[in-house]
Amino acid sequence: ATARSKREPIAVFWLLNDALVRRDTTTALELAEVLFRSNTPLRRYAVASFAQLAADPKAAALLAQKLRNRPWWRHPFFVMLPEFSPDPSGPLNVMMALKAAGDRPTGDEVGRYVWDLFRRNQFGLAYYAWLNLLPEEAMARMGLINNGGFDESSAGEPFNWHFTSHDNATVSMQPAPDGKDGDKALQIVLGMGRVKFPKVRQYLKLPPGEYVLNGRYRGRIKSSRGLIWRAFCVDQAGKHHAIGMSDQIAGNARQWADFSFTFKFADEGVCALVLVQLEHAARTASENFIEGEVWFDALKLAAVRN
Repeated sequence: ATARSKREPIAVFWLLNDALVRRDTTTALELAEVLFRSNTPLRRYAVASFAQLAADPKAAALLAQKLRNRPWWRHPFFVMLPEFSPDPSGPLNVMMALKAAGDRPTGDEVGRYVWDLFRRNQFGLAYYAWLNLLPEEAMARMGLINNGGFDESSAGEPFNWHFTSHDNATVSMQPAPDGKDGDKALQIVLGMGRVKFPKVRQYLKLPPGEYVLNGRYRGRIKSSRGLIWRAFCVDQAGKHHAIGMSDQIAGNARQWADFSFTFKFADEGVCALVLVQLEHAARTASENFIEGEVWFDALKLAAVRN
């Protein structure tokens, strides 16, 4: 039947399962691709087959050769792959094989996978995957905090800057005021009235100890409550525990002004990750009225030497 037409889904599905049982990787990959491309209702079974094969590094390398040609089905494939992977490291095998073949996965592809690991509370694997899929030049620039100057774009990965949804506000990385050509900074513009503040976040992987976060800001914030930077310990269950906070930032700062605060934690087993977050210090709905514009730049994190 498949010799007459590749669009015979029952025949393709049967032969795919047979190839998986016989561990015929090459045939299984070809049939899974046919099923994925030709039959939308059975696409999930094709991805489940890809995911089963991806657990084997050799099969992952063969799959990467298909993906590096950028077929149209690459995007929906990576969207669906984490959900159907029995082994959470399966997608990483494929992405590492792509990187080895000279076609590093895109930020969106990596971000989807890493966020899926976050939902599973696989924080260690998430950080390992993200770090190993970075371009070499980006890894060379890594410090304790990533992209502290806001000069590099972010695909919304947890270990780079990402922003929550927001109302009556915009947040973006723009050329810094009074900066050199190419220098950028974080700009937040807040409209008049009630604002759902766009929290700015980054997760960090740090050893136990005491740390100081410093940076600079400028702008104008009119509100009964200011903006604050906070640090949270994220435990293995994904629960957040506050471990440090800056003073409130409000009023007028026409020139760049400095801010800093410290935080510490003593047990890496309890604190799987650290979350650094900028937020509005509003305690009630009535305190969500805020307007103005503020810039942040030159964030640096350092260990405190006792």
